Amino acid sequence: MDLTSVAKLKHVVTQMGHQYQRQAQAKRAIRQINAAEKRARQRAKDQPTKVKVLVLMGLPGASYMAGTNHSYIGNLVVLAGGKNVFMSKNQEYIQPNDEAIKKARPDVILRLEHALPEMVTAQFNQAFKTDPMWKTLPAVKNHRVYDLQEPDFDATANMRAAVALQKISRWLYPHTGGNNQ
Repeated sequence: MDLTSVAKLKHVVTQMGHQYQRQAQAKRAIRQINAAEKRARQRAKDQPTKVKVLVLMGLPGASYMAGTNHSYIGNLVVLAGGKNVFMSKNQEYIQPNDEAIKKARPDVILRLEHALPEMVTAQFNQAFKTDPMWKTLPAVKNHRVYDLQEPDFDATANMRAAVALQKISRWLYPHTGGNNQ
């Protein structure tokens, strides 16, 4: 199963609904995702510029990768009306360098804990506290760094995609679309 985007998740849900005679449940799940996509588009619609977003996937051992537009979280950023600062033609994750991150000047940073969440969050916090590069970024200066935690977020799409999209949409555009979206 390819779960690298919301569209691919919807395709898998449709296929599994047919395969296991659960078409009604599959359609209901897809309607929820479609409604979240519509709300996210509405929230981002009237914004003068797209929010620049850095997606980081933390790995145990103090390393991280940058999620591109081909990663699931990168796909959520696009659906929420944001601009992923690291694009790729075919890779989900890339190894960024500090200069590329500084040059990108992200407005928002999304930090995904891929494994061992307590360890990875502590590593992220330590790096953001001690490495002066992070302190120069607009996202850090403006306190727009968000930790993506299970069950709503994972490296691949899951049935919490609608909730994940709503959260990212609110983080990217917090002052639009009303309080209940």
